[in-house]
Amino acid sequence: MAACGTRPEPSRAPVTPLLFNAADIERQDKLLILVPGSMTPLGIFDPVVEWHTKGYAFAAYRFPGMDGRPLDGPLDIARAAQTIVTLAERYPDKEIKLLGFSTGAPIAMLAAKQIGPRAQVAAMSSAVEFGGGAQTGLRGIDDILVAAARARSVNSRKVWEDYFPVLLFGREGARSPERADDIARIAGREKKIVVEPSFNTFKAHTMALVGWQLPEDFSLPPGQVHFYAGSADTVFRPRQVRRFAQRVGGAPITFYPGLGHLLYVAEPRVFDDILAFFEAS
Repeated sequence: MAACGTRPEPSRAPVTPLLFNAADIERQDKLLILVPGSMTPLGIFDPVVEWHTKGYAFAAYRFPGMDGRPLDGPLDIARAAQTIVTLAERYPDKEIKLLGFSTGAPIAMLAAKQIGPRAQVAAMSSAVEFGGGAQTGLRGIDDILVAAARARSVNSRKVWEDYFPVLLFGREGARSPERADDIARIAGREKKIVVEPSFNTFKAHTMALVGWQLPEDFSLPPGQVHFYAGSADTVFRPRQVRRFAQRVGGAPITFYPGLGHLLYVAEPRVFDDILAFFEAS
């Protein structure tokens, strides 16, 4: 993201997962740390760039193989959270806001727990413990098989093109004539909002969730975290999100009717709601 800095500090060390502009963080009152999900580029957060005028500086965590970071190993959720905590500790006088999408949401919550009360989390289309378990995996396989049948092909690109609308508007919405124009408009965008998955990238990003669960006695006060989810999300179903929100500490949830997992593009106004949450504190 351009907002994270015009020129990263030169270094011959291994590429850091975090992008940020230290000078800009010093100038601003709040630090917003952005954490995307599997196969999602940092560009999904472009709408928050305008928050700079409201006192926000930005940092962004890059997943392995994304946004210039090499595919340097599998994602480690706890390690990613600790990387974010280390950055936040450099700026003890800043309000810390964390916006995590999908797998990025648990990373943001783990980081917020360590940072303390000055940190708030917006969890968009949050992943849940164990990646939703076998039910999520079976639903995903079923959706992909249906997409392959509809595409009449096993070509990954054709299957992905048919599966993509399900991620936007759920199973029913993906087949609804009323959504056809929206799907065509979003799919026709030049800028990538989700990356067509390669096997190595998919594995590096998703295996971290398979056995992941929150630490014992983990909780965040309801005012410190808020969930935002689509009611038609087939990746992490509403009941799974509700159960996870209770596990986190009874966090409130805003559901968006008829929308799927890719909430950031299906309903861009979600960013306005998240800003309102951050600004209310």
